[in-house]
Amino acid sequence: VAVDMRDVLPAVAAPVLVLGRLDCASYDPGHGRYLVEHLPDARLLEHRDPDGPWFLGDVAWVLDRFSAFTR
Repeated sequence: VAVDMRDVLPAVAAPVLVLGRLDCASYDPGHGRYLVEHLPDARLLEHRDPDGPWFLGDVAWVLDRFSAFTR
């Protein structure tokens, strides 16, 4: 939590998929949007789901998007 990696984001060469959950009390959608704006090859997908961790809530949505991204 105490590490600031913002300066190295432009150096990331791999494609990045950022999955964001809207309506979640423990997640600020601005974090994912910031990453997509500062990573050279990033894609943001947001989903209305109140659960924070990827392994809770609409897990099928998360796995479907990840699977499609890695093909």
